[in-house]
Amino acid sequence: MRTPMDVQQVLAAIAEPQRYRIVTLLAERPHTVGEVASALSALQPQTTKHLQTLESAGVITVHRLGRRRLAALERDTLRLLAEQLSELGVPRADDAALGDYARAVRAETERAAASGSAVRSISLHRRLTATPEAAWAAWTEPDQARRWWAPNHFTVTEFDLPPAPGATVAVGLREGDGTEYASTGRMLAAEPARLLEFELAPLGPDGAPLFTAVYRAEFATVEPAGSGTAGVGQPGPADVGARGTDLLLTIRVDDAVAEAAPVLAGLELGWANLLDNLAAQLRKGDTAVMEIEQWWPKLSPATREWLADNNGDAVTPEIVAEIERAAGAVDPTAWWFGESDASGFFFSDAGVDWIEAAANGETP
Repeated sequence: MRTPMDVQQVLAAIAEPQRYRIVTLLAERPHTVGEVASALSALQPQTTKHLQTLESAGVITVHRLGRRRLAALERDTLRLLAEQLSELGVPRADDAALGDYARAVRAETERAAASGSAVRSISLHRRLTATPEAAWAAWTEPDQARRWWAPNHFTVTEFDLPPAPGATVAVGLREGDGTEYASTGRMLAAEPARLLEFELAPLGPDGAPLFTAVYRAEFATVEPAGSGTAGVGQPGPADVGARGTDLLLTIRVDDAVAEAAPVLAGLELGWANLLDNLAAQLRKGDTAVMEIEQWWPKLSPATREWLADNNGDAVTPEIVAEIERAAGAVDPTAWWFGESDASGFFFSDAGVDWIEAAANGETP
């Protein structure tokens, strides 16, 4: 019985030009060792070594039939390899996001070179299925804000947005490779459940601001359908019977330096992503426990690797924050939740088994 296919061994075996020629030859029909040597114009001992390598990788089988030796292709191995490579070729959401970002960076760089102007103004709107009070809390309470205030594959390391004019604002993000990004500023105006206005400046590697952006978030009540007092636009089906919120976010940048083009380019795309995270977090029904099969693919590759390498250990706060952004608040009643203590939470035995299977490329 053959052992499971080793993808890297198969790829290494067929990558050598002569061995790949053997594979294409055997794709037509089985050949004797002598026929293979003749087709390659090679000596039989060299051909035998190539066949042994291919057979060891499970790509071919050499059948010994009396005095004859016939090499035949193991088509199941190549079919499995094709399936795995085909799976790698399936587009992911991050592919499109990266393409959009790359185009935005080029456009921003060209715009800045052509106009010399650093002024930018962006407006984004979301209809939230939560009251203005709940939406306000999602912005100003650190435990809630950490769950949505980070693009995909980033972790919030610091968050302080006190709703008091003059207060210091600070946000820290960490990328999957450990690179950290800091932003600082101050609160300009705050009216509970109505308005947040603050400055925030992303800092470059030298600690100097790349630019200062003024953020103005306005929260307007959307009354239930049929009340006769609906806000801007008509509530969707999810809004019927409950108050919602129209959120208008305006971002203005006045003083960007030349090196800020990549950050500016990602400003609108990034905040569109963040507001989608916020809307999902506040959406009705999101209190249901999300299955691990649903949130696992949403984690960054680095986080999935950490969970696999440290399977069974306490989950760090940074990892918990990313899981919560993907799955919502970690629910102690979820089957994959084990126990918790001061060091964090642990996956249950079933959760540990699931992660091990996922890390091994199996379908749990």
